[in-house]
Amino acid sequence: MSRRDLAYRLRDLAYRKRTGSFIASLSNPEPMARKRLLTAEEAVLLHLLDYSRYSEGDAVPIDITQAGISSVIGVRRSHVSISLDAAKARETVEEHLSRVKGEKRKRKCYFLTAGGKDQAREIQERVGSSQVAGKLPDGSDFAGALSEMLKLLDGARLPRAALLVSEGIIKLPEISRTQVDTSANQIPKVENFVGRAEELSKLEDLFSGKIKLLALTGMPGIGKTSLMSFAAARFQGKVFWYNITEWSSPRNISAHLADFLDRMEFSRLRRYLDAHEIPDLGDVRDILTSLPFHVILIFDDCHKSSGAMKQFTKMLASVCQDSPNLGIGLVSRQVPDVLDIRQMLDSSQSVNICLEPLDDESSVALLLGRGLAEPDAKIIAKRGAGHPLYLMLASDSGDKTGPENVEDMLAREIASTLSDAENEMLSQLSVFREAVTSDALVETQEDIELLEELENRSILSNLDGWLMHGLLKDYYYARQAPKDRESRHEKAAEFYNLYSPGLDGQVECLHHLFEARDFDSAVNGLISRGSNLLGHGYVDEVLRMCALIPANWQNPDDQFGIEFLKASAHDLTGNWSDASASYEKCLSIARELDDTERQAETLRRLGAIQYRKGNLQDAKSIFEQALGMVQSKDLQAELQGSLGVALWKLGDASAARKAHEIDLELSETGKNSRGISRALNNLGILDWQADDSTTALERYATALKYAEKIPDNRLIAILYSNMGDVHRTTGKSQEAKRYYERCLELAEDLKFNWQVAEAYRGLAQVMPEKRADYLSRALAIFERLGADDDAKTVREMIV
Repeated sequence: MSRRDLAYRLRDLAYRKRTGSFIASLSNPEPMARKRLLTAEEAVLLHLLDYSRYSEGDAVPIDITQAGISSVIGVRRSHVSISLDAAKARETVEEHLSRVKGEKRKRKCYFLTAGGKDQAREIQERVGSSQVAGKLPDGSDFAGALSEMLKLLDGARLPRAALLVSEGIIKLPEISRTQVDTSANQIPKVENFVGRAEELSKLEDLFSGKIKLLALTGMPGIGKTSLMSFAAARFQGKVFWYNITEWSSPRNISAHLADFLDRMEFSRLRRYLDAHEIPDLGDVRDILTSLPFHVILIFDDCHKSSGAMKQFTKMLASVCQDSPNLGIGLVSRQVPDVLDIRQMLDSSQSVNICLEPLDDESSVALLLGRGLAEPDAKIIAKRGAGHPLYLMLASDSGDKTGPENVEDMLAREIASTLSDAENEMLSQLSVFREAVTSDALVETQEDIELLEELENRSILSNLDGWLMHGLLKDYYYARQAPKDRESRHEKAAEFYNLYSPGLDGQVECLHHLFEARDFDSAVNGLISRGSNLLGHGYVDEVLRMCALIPANWQNPDDQFGIEFLKASAHDLTGNWSDASASYEKCLSIARELDDTERQAETLRRLGAIQYRKGNLQDAKSIFEQALGMVQSKDLQAELQGSLGVALWKLGDASAARKAHEIDLELSETGKNSRGISRALNNLGILDWQADDSTTALERYATALKYAEKIPDNRLIAILYSNMGDVHRTTGKSQEAKRYYERCLELAEDLKFNWQVAEAYRGLAQVMPEKRADYLSRALAIFERLGADDDAKTVREMIV
């Protein structure tokens, strides 16, 4: 048996032990490949120890169901199931049907036996006293007992932390930012570059500042990234490089850009992000416009951009127009679908390069540079038709015969020449949608060596995260059996759950749970995290995942949670017809469950839609109906705020102020930051209409501090608009314009279409040169939303 075969066997043995394919004795566990502090089964016991006060007859937290255990400790569901079966066989754990808090039905829940508690306490003592070393979130070094480290980490729990320890080293995931590095500011290395003289000349115009914006487009594998990388590497100035994925976000890119600019001794963006968890696009634009030196920003794979990233790119295009020091390069399979950029590409300040295949001379030169003899190079060049990826793959073998398309070449020149372990690694990597660290792929040192070998063969690249070419990724993903693919998605979900707790990581974890068909874990995770994701602009992602839930999902508590998420997402985007339909379904489910709190919250949402449609009496009646059944003080406060807004629109300012004051009092008593911000905003509107602009601005400023602290981006957008109104009516047009623009960009990022229209209406009043255009845009949105009163007001302004 070869050394490599032996390594594969050892890796497989260690993997089976770690995952529970067979369970080592808890009292005398055999050593595992990565020398972890505990097994998955021990982690489950340690987790259940924290819930030992509950018994089967109690209303228990969801954290002691299989899905809850998996989510909390970061171990995939199938491994939790295996571990629980083993623990039940050892009589350390019992399974009972218990009622989960907030739900009507019973679920399978897990409780430690007396012997299980003793076993868990022994594990707790052993693991907690284990000596570990690592870096704390503030960057300082730590060495000592794991239990002592946990005292320095807010909210960290022993089971999850112990699973992060390998070889005595603990690698803590970052909490405040996206966890998976997408190769920001790492220009890909290019070897043996040939041809493209005309295109290079145009690229030099971007790097020299002659043009502001360049889009480089072309078919997959045609050499777009290589060309841009080669040009960027020759440039002696400052270049920021970012690879976009389907789930890249303005938050992530702003953080990477801030790090880059910080190294250039420009720290404004870093200081801003330190004070704001969620960046406002208007603020970022203002900061970038003030750059004191020339910078080129390159964005690769722009065709993968989400809606939020398209808005970010749109903002950058506007910065290019205003700043002499910023240039933008966009690499994509097609011209980025952003209106402002398409318009700019027709100007003298921007260029679109559509990359064509290499000419015959360049194709031969590329092959010669890779070591082929000239006769062979000419044969392969002719067959390759100038496609660089095909030529590179063919040159590895020098084979002049065989398949004549790239897909067949992938099968012949890559898959058939790799070991089973290497093909497995590529199959696992293909399920990820973005670059991932080695933790997602490796178990042993031999695995790391396999990765490096694949990198040496140009099959993978590693720029602070492992990547494979899109064509290669599609090839490996499409050829997996469904069960194998689901297993790999489950492993990917475990990676994100354990190593990537940020918002982007949560989205990726949920995506992989759905693809793994672990619907129970996926649904529970989506319900528990969905509202927060919506609040940060992940509208499309939430709706897409809601659509993945099987139509026959019968749990009424889950049905309410998912339907409410769908309704909230539609509500955010102004799709009131679908939102109302979903809210009505929620109301029906809540009545069946006899849950008055859920009924009241749903009625509040339905009343808000009636308010936006201009049906003020209907809205008022719905709010009063909800107030008559609600017990929660926070929900009472919110309903008082909604009622006050309806009363204000109906012309009863005195009753409206009373309702908002009740809202403020209840919110302050409950220390509800969101409620305080809401009430101050509404009272500020009343002050402004009473011509007390000073008090109005003071209330808005205080409300903004609370909203940013939460953060509540939806309310922040509303406050920007309201502050713009005050400045406009007091004659401060430039200040008003600044706030309206901030409102517009944030509302567009959130897909908060109602507020987008409000921002256009405000901008029209302070920018006479664009008044007709902006009023037309506002009118179109209000008409589409069915906001008849607002549409009427805008028509009167147009006349």
